[in-house]
Amino acid sequence: MIHGDGSQWLGGILSFSERLRSHIVALVPVCASSLGNDLTEDGITRNLVTKLSGCKEIRDFVEIEGQCEAYYQDEKGNSISTGRIDFVARPNGGLDREIYLAYECKCVNRMRGGRMRSGTGEYVLDGILRFVEGRYSAKVPIGCMLAYVINGDLVRAEEKIKSAVCLRASEISLRVGPTSRKSDRSFVEFDTVHFRLGSKSEFRIRHLLVSCSEN
Repeated sequence: MIHGDGSQWLGGILSFSERLRSHIVALVPVCASSLGNDLTEDGITRNLVTKLSGCKEIRDFVEIEGQCEAYYQDEKGNSISTGRIDFVARPNGGLDREIYLAYECKCVNRMRGGRMRSGTGEYVLDGILRFVEGRYSAKVPIGCMLAYVINGDLVRAEEKIKSAVCLRASEISLRVGPTSRKSDRSFVEFDTVHFRLGSKSEFRIRHLLVSCSEN
């Protein structure tokens, strides 16, 4: 059971991302390959949520929920939607449904109309910014961005995303980073730290870039 301000158990919620990483990295290529020509961000995410939810090892410590609606309460006590998060991991036994580790997912490095599209604009403005604005994870000081690297080129994807983050640093209230953490041939992980817009509270985003290639 979890009580109190999210900052008091940041270490615990961070451990969720550590424990989920290996499962996500192993499952994303499988989830993508089964889609064939219908490869989409939503399709990969639906497959991923289904597989994560079906894993007993994961169910032992978190509950996975896809398309989770985020909301806040106005001065009259009405619940106002701020959007749908691709999926969240909630601690088992948690009573507050606003306590979760959120994953916002984006496709990067994919071919469209005969051209390679980096997808970094959507990654920053339709992903990172939602956390920074407080639309997602309002009660939690951390969230996760999950990039599906369609062509498997992690080096280019990391370079492009980090460049886009730095280019829009003021817009997304970047305070620290990007700070590299771990990587191998199938994934790259780094962190950024931001100020929540309209406040001086810090918010950490853990970025996980995963190759969709099974090779």
